[in-house]
Amino acid sequence: MTDQDTQYVHTAADGANPYTVHPQYQIRGNSVYGTIYNRSVPVDRPLYDIRGGKWYTTEFHPEGRSTRPMFETRGSNIHTTIYNPMHNSTRPAFTLHTRPIR
Repeated sequence: MTDQDTQYVHTAADGANPYTVHPQYQIRGNSVYGTIYNRSVPVDRPLYDIRGGKWYTTEFHPEGRSTRPMFETRGSNIHTTIYNPMHNSTRPAFTLHTRPIR
């Protein structure tokens, strides 16, 4: 896996809040990892597995493994699902980028 295969996940802008300066997560293959900028999650273990565009928590996630998806990818946006306690159907939670926004 090369850096070109990595996608970076930034918090979505909503008018009042701009994109986060640094990526919160990175996607490598079908796994989602934390970044050095998001110290609340591990960077060396996958937090989410992506299957069919849906993000499922792994055993390394603070809440443990889930059989229900917490997020789903739609184009370059990542939305919460109804199973996510922070669900908001009106806007994406995150956006995908091929390199970190700085």
